[in-house]
Amino acid sequence: YLVYFEKGEGTQNASVLLAQAKARTSALFRRPSKVFADQFAAGNTGFMSFPNDARPIASEGGVPIILNGKLIGAIGASGGTGQQDGVAATAGANAVK
Repeated sequence: YLVYFEKGEGTQNASVLLAQAKARTSALFRRPSKVFADQFAAGNTGFMSFPNDARPIASEGGVPIILNGKLIGAIGASGGTGQQDGVAATAGANAVK
């Protein structure tokens, strides 16, 4: 469930949903959403057949927050390139640790 959200001025409205989907993917699967982006780029698309409520987004920018081996949340970033979103989300997740 969404706990905190912030939208930068001038960011496209679609980024709101994309950032939330990236965070959700990372929380559900306990791994960065980039894992699914890499799998998709490699032609491995089996996860696209998952049920809608368990389907990950294949886009970089979602990072789980794991503290002492426990998942405590996730961060999703959207609005830049995939790599920029990944860097921003990773920095946010690392700030919690």
